[in-house]
Amino acid sequence: RMPTEQVAGIRPGSATYVGRNKRSVWTIPTSPYSGPHYACVDKDTRCLTSDGWKGHNELSPGQTIATYDIESNKLCWGRLLDAYHYDVADEEMLGAKGRGMDFLLTKNHRCIIQRRKGKREHYWETDIIRAEELKRSHKILVAADWLIWPRDEKYIDPDLAELIGWFVTEGTAGKDTITLYQSGSHNPEYCDEIRNLLDRLGAEYSEWQHQRPYRDRPVLSITWQIRRAIANAVLALCGGKRRLPAGFLLWQEEALRRLYGGLMKGDGHFSGGGRANFVQKDKALLDEVQALMVRLGFATTVSRRSEGTWCLYKTESHSRHLRSEAGNLLRKEKYSGIVWCPVTDKGTFVAKRNGYTFITGNTFPPALVEPMILAGSSPKVCAECGAPWERVVERQQPNGFKPKRYQGDFRGRPDEQAGSRGSRAITDFMEEALNTRRITLGWHPTCSCNGEMKPSLVLDPFAGTATVAQKCIEHGRDYV
Repeated sequence: RMPTEQVAGIRPGSATYVGRNKRSVWTIPTSPYSGPHYACVDKDTRCLTSDGWKGHNELSPGQTIATYDIESNKLCWGRLLDAYHYDVADEEMLGAKGRGMDFLLTKNHRCIIQRRKGKREHYWETDIIRAEELKRSHKILVAADWLIWPRDEKYIDPDLAELIGWFVTEGTAGKDTITLYQSGSHNPEYCDEIRNLLDRLGAEYSEWQHQRPYRDRPVLSITWQIRRAIANAVLALCGGKRRLPAGFLLWQEEALRRLYGGLMKGDGHFSGGGRANFVQKDKALLDEVQALMVRLGFATTVSRRSEGTWCLYKTESHSRHLRSEAGNLLRKEKYSGIVWCPVTDKGTFVAKRNGYTFITGNTFPPALVEPMILAGSSPKVCAECGAPWERVVERQQPNGFKPKRYQGDFRGRPDEQAGSRGSRAITDFMEEALNTRRITLGWHPTCSCNGEMKPSLVLDPFAGTATVAQKCIEHGRDYV
């Protein structure tokens, strides 16, 4: 048995899957790998957390991270169990660049893809494959709808969230005031929206209107100065700067959409077909807005304009083809540097590389091996012969519950038609199982050695990140 301190990076986790095993359990690569773990991305790739985009050196276990649930085909918040990284030299990796995607992966990285099912043009199924199995006919997921539980949300007044969007894009901060600016000539409808918003919030504000020259013609400029409670609330949330508040990605859906609306009306532009773009000089703010768009289920890309500003493009498409008019986008290239991967409870995460987002897999989650360890080994075995100890179980049923007996055969036929006393119906077995509580009283040996007991031994022939070892330690097993 390896001492715990020799297993690099082991930290106990408590992820549990409910229901059948995930499909991804069958796509885990089982061939030996010389590196510390199975799946890696390059150092330019970042992942989405509740605090925004983070690199490999900015993560710590326990953080809230965006993950993808392949069963529901939705994104959700999960828990970061760990993050592994190491150096490689002249490693052949697989990448793609173009058509709204950019990634660089190790060949055995677990990729979430969509492939056409049958001959139906618009029917695609989601699957997990290794990067080396990618084909030009596959699609890469770049966005998805979200599954959010109310308990995971932080409530904020939606009106205040929209005001923050206006302040970040069209405002300035004072000591205890904030000031908003808008063109009454070009955007009179936005001016009315701001007035109505301030009135709903009960804000104390003053409004000024004045003419100013713009391209050799006068335009109407409107200024609002907001004071006291509402101004202080905005300044406190934004830290006195024109930045989005910390933890805003955990706000409730309505507040996030109102925040998005304020931001886009300030510095954005809406096009047809669900497309839009957002322009900023501040790259850090643009990254925050991109995280907001991903949280709202939009596909996004970022590019730099010739004049030095940054443009964030948004579409409502959730996947991208691995082919273009020029042919296959996949390429192989040599890479030297840091490769890394987070470990999440869902086995997936949301990534971004050079402004392009995509949804991908990671090192296989501990919850995939935990049922196999528990079902395939006893916590105690005989130290002499190795025979497993058996669980001593007591069955308890609630007072007044009486299991039904002999009500026809499994087809539901009565006893006289069954030709015998019959058998219990399937529904009776289910009812009894649901109303039976099983309590473990202890363990007893299954052999006659009368020797000492020891922990059972679990073999992991490939090791990888020592995920099996981690779960063995948690459940009192030895491992090799």
